[in-house]
Amino acid sequence: MRILTAALVFLVCPFLAATPLKYSFQGYTTSIVTDNGDYNPSSPLIRDDGSFVTNGDVFMSGYLVFDPSEVRDGPSGSGMGQVLDWSFSTQGLTYHSEGSAFHYLTYSDTSFNYLDEFPQGGYGPDIAYMGFDFRNEPFSDGPINFPVSDFIGGDFHTTIDLARVNDGLMMWGLEGKITGLQVEEWSVPGPSSFLIMAIGLLGILMRKVLRKR
Repeated sequence: MRILTAALVFLVCPFLAATPLKYSFQGYTTSIVTDNGDYNPSSPLIRDDGSFVTNGDVFMSGYLVFDPSEVRDGPSGSGMGQVLDWSFSTQGLTYHSEGSAFHYLTYSDTSFNYLDEFPQGGYGPDIAYMGFDFRNEPFSDGPINFPVSDFIGGDFHTTIDLARVNDGLMMWGLEGKITGLQVEEWSVPGPSSFLIMAIGLLGILMRKVLRKR
């Protein structure tokens, strides 16, 4: 009985553990990139008609959903671990995507970097980038999870995020720092038929053993 129980637990545990994780992060915009150089992000960019291009609010917040068990196969190579969804907002603008065929997920022992070539939102940027840095080499065996207690900072930017302000000024993108990272929630998938069957079988066997006692 002990051997059978251990075998069932061994089979079931991977299905429970390998679930997507949703991470929330915060930071601030450090610069608005324009055709005239870097612009103070605390000062709104306002068109002649009074409409805002950026609103001067430097605070940034966002999230990223990462599945360590998802197979990755794209421009950045193949392997385990995939970004399923992401978004961040700052300056009255929101950027987001539910994954793209043209994204680049790269990591070293101490950093995790994600670049999306077809993000949505903002002013139609060609690129949105997020990078997260950690101490203690957490990704030496691959990107399994983000050890938020070892997070030491990161950065983000958009490129070719074009918006006309006036005849003499054009926004090209924005840059900023990531200062906080948390695990927001566990995103647990529905149980598979195999998992339900395994749990049911374990319950039946345990009930029979208890009756014999």
